[in-house]
Amino acid sequence: MIALVLLAFVGQDNVRELVEKLGSESLEEREEALEKLKKIGKPALPDLEKAAKGQDPEVVERAKYLLRFIPIQGKVPARLLRLMPDLVERFVLDDPHSWTDLLVAAMNRAMTHRIDHPEDLFRPGDLDGIVPLAFRGIRDKQDKDWICSAVVHLKLKSAAPEVVKLLDDPIPEVRGCALETLKAIGSPLGYRRLLRDPDPNVQAQSCERLAELRDPSAVPDIAAVLASDSAFARGHAAWALARLGAVEYAKRIGDVLEDKDSTARFYAVHAVAELAARGETPRVRALLRDPDPSVRAEAIGTLAILEGRDALPALRELMDDRVPLVQGALVATLAHLGAREAVPLLLDGEGLDLLNGVRRPEAWSRLRSLRIKEPVEGTIAELRVRLQKQSGMKIEWPDPSPDEKRWFTSTLRLERGRDPLLLTDAMQYLVSDGLGMIVEADRIRFMPAADAKKFWQDWWAAEPKK
Repeated sequence: MIALVLLAFVGQDNVRELVEKLGSESLEEREEALEKLKKIGKPALPDLEKAAKGQDPEVVERAKYLLRFIPIQGKVPARLLRLMPDLVERFVLDDPHSWTDLLVAAMNRAMTHRIDHPEDLFRPGDLDGIVPLAFRGIRDKQDKDWICSAVVHLKLKSAAPEVVKLLDDPIPEVRGCALETLKAIGSPLGYRRLLRDPDPNVQAQSCERLAELRDPSAVPDIAAVLASDSAFARGHAAWALARLGAVEYAKRIGDVLEDKDSTARFYAVHAVAELAARGETPRVRALLRDPDPSVRAEAIGTLAILEGRDALPALRELMDDRVPLVQGALVATLAHLGAREAVPLLLDGEGLDLLNGVRRPEAWSRLRSLRIKEPVEGTIAELRVRLQKQSGMKIEWPDPSPDEKRWFTSTLRLERGRDPLLLTDAMQYLVSDGLGMIVEADRIRFMPAADAKKFWQDWWAAEPKK
């Protein structure tokens, strides 16, 4: 009905006249006729079909072009056509690589106009039809890198099946980029297959991603990576199994503690702590004298998790280890366990908050056991209320300074990294830099760093020395 009304308005004679002008000797007249026929659209198709069978090559060529252009033009959403005026032209030209360029151009446009022109942002679904064409037009590694970036920036979840195909690319960097892209758009596709990838970095990334997805059915596939030739992959497999709570693989994870490569041992120690696999305590103790300082440091914290204060005799034997990384881990762990020998070392350095473990061991231990496992959002005031409720203690938050009041109502997001976020660390994010935390039996106080240091010095001076 609309086509008939438009045809009546335009006039059949006018359409024929415009078709004839497609062969005009005047370039300006030809272009003008072409644009008018585009606007007329479907009502012009019958006359264009006749012209496409004519004898004038100029008219035939342009008529065939319009016969391709007009049907496509009617299918492209008006909003998308406004944002990308050359979209239909690309359909008509049917140059596969032009679609790759187009998707990258869409990314650049979205990034450029994100703040100044929010109305120009692409909506979900706007670009879904372009995605398969864009991937089909990829020519080289640079195209693959760019198109993965576009998928991430434009949040094109519909591109996941196309990105998965890049997981078979012969270039390891491309496979890794594809894996990161799938992670960024929240797609679980392809990861299990990549556990068998020849590149150890891709194997490790796959283990990590499957652990983050919390899919217990992936455990057997991840466990197979424990036999990988790569220490990096073996270590990540151990960590991923622990994150998924695969206690049935505790013994095999424990075997990695004796791996010839320190990277694998480091991740395995972390995994044993995650599982609280007490059966591996003897092997963790042996790692307190590991040649790699990072392994020794990790073993210190893990042994404390497995044995609690029973670990103190073994840990005290490390007081002669002068490697800063190991000393830092040792002092922090001794403080968490309430060991008084940590106090002089902490008073002379940083980490005064750790002294709460010596002064108020029960309250500190309970606080340190609390984790933020899921992201939380809100203003600073709202987050403070949530953290106080989770702690079960009264928290004496400091008043915001005049400068801080300007962003006090801003929305913040607290979220875990690879490991859950400690509640005590989250509290520190919500106060100014340079404030100390004093934990009492039923409340928490914050005070300026200088005051906190004097508090701790006075406390220690008053403490009876054994």
